[in-house]
Formats: sequence, structure tokens, C-alpha cells
Amino acid sequence: MTTATARTALYRLFGATGQLLYVGITTQPETRWTQHAADKPWWPLVRQRNVEWHPSRPVAERAELAAIRTEAPLYNSANARKSLLAEHFPIGDSLTQAQARVRFSDVLDATQFGGRSIEITRRGRRAGVLVPPEWYAEAVAAIAELRELRRENTELRRKVADSGSQS
Repeated sequence: MTTATARTALYRLFGATGQLLYVGITTQPETRWTQHAADKPWWPLVRQRNVEWHPSRPVAERAELAAIRTEAPLYNSANARKSLLAEHFPIGDSLTQAQARVRFSDVLDATQFGGRSIEITRRGRRAGVLVPPEWYAEAVAAIAELRELRRENTELRRKVADSGSQS
């Protein structure tokens, strides 16, 4: 039996107040939930899980798309507003490498849309800094300008040295 023809579960994850948090599909719900628990910041909010089985993946995919469109789960990435994710699960000014790996998309959103830098640490030391694209473009332009000024300065010093040695 191929993945496309395997019986597939459509699952819904709900919060304590009954708010629909997420809709997904899988052939192995328990395994998928373990993955979510490891990498989704909203996972601790899950209080109830409902599963409905479909005869194949294509049928489950259609049901999933319809559920996302009509039921508006809070944290499906196709449906979630980026500002809502950032509001509920803010990214700090500094993250460990492991935290950044798990939430890389959120980290990129925080720099791109939040207009701020985020330091990534590894073993307690700075390993890198992510900055908004416009900051990077400005830094590249400033470095190019600085290199040109240094080149001009070196040229002027040579000329001064040459003129002093000729006198």
C-alpha cells in the first residue's frame, strides 16, 4: 500500500477553551503529535485531540484544506497571522542554536517583519546575529564605502610619503 492509498487521519487539536488550534493529516497520529510536541511553541496549549480517518491521503488532504478554510485553526501556518504567532510566542533578543533551529521561520519573521536583530548563541557564546534585510543592505553599503575610503587614504599616504622622499 502506497502513502497515497494508505488510510490517513485528519486530526484537530483544541485548547482548554475549545479553541481550534491546529488541523493536520498523518497516517500515524501519535508519531506526528510527538513531532509537534518537539517543535511547535503552541503544543503545550493542546488539551483535546480529535481524529477522523479517511480512506486515502488525497481524500484526507481535501478534508484538511476544507477544515482549515472553514474552521480557521489558530496556528496552521497557511492560516495563522504572523503577528499572532509573534504575539503569542515572542522571540527574544537572544536564542540558543537549538531554539533557533526549532523556530527558524519565526526567527526570520521577527527580523524581517519585526525590524530587530536576534543573537544566536552556541554553548553560551555568540555564534551569529540575524538582522533585518534592510539593515544588512545598509551594512554592506557602509562596508563598501569604508573600503573605498581606506583605499583612498592609503593612496594619499603613498603620495605624501613619495613627495617627502623627493624633497
